[in-house]
Amino acid sequence: MHAPRERRKTDKRIHQIGALHALFAQKSSRVEYLRAVAELLKVISGCENVGIRLLNRQEEPHEAGVGFSTGFPTPSGDCICARPSNGLSEQEESFSQGACMEHRFASTLVLPVQYHGTTLGVIHFADHRSGIFGEELVQFLRGLTPLIGEAAHRFDIESDLRQSEERYRSLVQASAQIVWTTDPKGEVIDDVPSWRAFTGQSWDEVRGWGWVDALHPDDREQAEIVWRNALAKATMYQTEYRIRRANGDYYDFAVRGVPVRDPAGTIREWIGACVDVTERRDASRKILDLNQSLEQRAEQLGALATELTLTEFRERKHLAQVLHDELQQLLVAGKIRVDLLSQNPEILAQGAGHLQKLDQVIAESIKLCRSLMTELSPPLLTEIGVVAAVGALARQLKETHDLVVRVVSDYEIPADNEGICLLLFQAVRELLFNVVKHSGTRQALIRFSRLAGNRVEVEVSDQGVGFSAGNMRFRKSLATGLGLFGIRERIVQKGGEVVVESTVGKGTRVTIRMGIPSAEKEFFQECKDPVAEMDIIPGR
Repeated sequence: MHAPRERRKTDKRIHQIGALHALFAQKSSRVEYLRAVAELLKVISGCENVGIRLLNRQEEPHEAGVGFSTGFPTPSGDCICARPSNGLSEQEESFSQGACMEHRFASTLVLPVQYHGTTLGVIHFADHRSGIFGEELVQFLRGLTPLIGEAAHRFDIESDLRQSEERYRSLVQASAQIVWTTDPKGEVIDDVPSWRAFTGQSWDEVRGWGWVDALHPDDREQAEIVWRNALAKATMYQTEYRIRRANGDYYDFAVRGVPVRDPAGTIREWIGACVDVTERRDASRKILDLNQSLEQRAEQLGALATELTLTEFRERKHLAQVLHDELQQLLVAGKIRVDLLSQNPEILAQGAGHLQKLDQVIAESIKLCRSLMTELSPPLLTEIGVVAAVGALARQLKETHDLVVRVVSDYEIPADNEGICLLLFQAVRELLFNVVKHSGTRQALIRFSRLAGNRVEVEVSDQGVGFSAGNMRFRKSLATGLGLFGIRERIVQKGGEVVVESTVGKGTRVTIRMGIPSAEKEFFQECKDPVAEMDIIPGR
């Protein structure tokens, strides 16, 4: 009679254990699992109230429970179930006080939930009926707690892994535009939404090795070689290539991939990321170009400084030579004649011719001094203005170099106190000397124009050879020396600009634009040059 009953009881316990195992497979989270366990334990024990509390997981009295009223027991209460971290002795497992007594529970049972000797929490049974926990039931329930503890531990591990994976994916998404995975052979078998969103490729176009079609044609072969080499050696994949965006533009990407291995060491998959480095690459190129430009500018400035020193030396030498060979000789000749007149009264009495020659010597000396003064600082520049000074320079170049210079202007530009007009004059003079030396023509045009905001435009042009590969001397003078580069540097420093236009066989045009400081009177005056009316042509 008792054997069938015992067999049915055994089968029932086996079925209950199986149901407990099934819950682990059926539930997706620890909370869902524990709630289902509480329901199952209520059925197994026949107890009114079952609650499960785990350590450091929630503020509520029970993480999962059935039957207990809301808020029972409070975490700060004196019930044993509220302090599972202390562990429970066999005597304490059946002992209850505090809230349980206040609620007049006649039968209580607290069992520890452990995993490999570590207490994870407690299961709290409470009933208003007395004597419901027999020894056999308690032993069976105690035997279930290790299964519950192991399941709860595994859910915790899975939860930690999910959080870690979420953090990893968030980090990858924050640091890369494209994340991808492949199978061990390097073929794309899972969807890569970030790649498709960037390139506009469909899933069918990406799968396998189709992703290569989105690379720049010049980068595809090298990208495949590096990828196949990484697959063969099972080492980190690291390269750079350009990826075509959906709009057709190409962007520079730094690409890295690593193999993911299983516990046996076999490669399970490859995972990698593509990081857009276009802005960084562009910035690097700009910095490189800037450095090269600065190096060239430093070389040019060095050459300019050297040339300035040499020019100063040449000018000093020229002045010394003029003073020695011409002015000094004239003055010596004049002194000799004065001495002759003073030492020979007879000659003085008949010295009308000598006095005439002495007058010629003095006149030549005065003329030479004036010529030197004009070279150093043209008087017309400060007395009348820039246009008049350029007109005088044009006459000088006609006499000395047979260069016909046409000056066109409607306005005169009086000299200023900051040296801007002197700089304009020096620039025009330098450009005219370039025409004499390198253009191959004997005609030039200078045009003065008034711009808005007290700005002036000066254009110097010729119909000479222009820039050509065979005209290296002219090109060199533009890059170094006191030629166009020196002019440009000085004018730019004063807030102006220099524009050079040249066509082979059709000449060169240099345009200078810069602001002139305002004067008390109207700065631009109607052009009147009483000294050289024929040299300055109205622009109307």
